[in-house]
Amino acid sequence: MKELAAGEVINFSIAVSNGKEKEPTWIDCYCWNETAKRISQFFKKGDLISVMGPLTPDSYTRGDVKINKIKCNVREFGFVPRNVSADS
Repeated sequence: MKELAAGEVINFSIAVSNGKEKEPTWIDCYCWNETAKRISQFFKKGDLISVMGPLTPDSYTRGDVKINKIKCNVREFGFVPRNVSADS
C-alpha cells in the first residue's frame, strides 16, 4: 500500500482464465482508501479474488513495442473459494 496526497492506493494484477490451452489475460488493478485497506488486509499473492469496477484501456510504447493493457479501478471485491475452478 502506498500513501499519496490523494489517499492510500494499492496496485495488483489478476489473471483471467481463457481455458486450459490458452494463456490468461492479465488485468492491472488498483483501488483506493478503504477498499485498498481491506484488500491488503485479507489477500496475498496467489489468492483468488473477484473484482468489479470500471475498465479502462491503457497503452504506451516501450522501445519499439506498443503495449496495450486493461486497467480496473476496483470498487467492489469478493472472496472466491479455493475449491472453485476458474475453468468451470
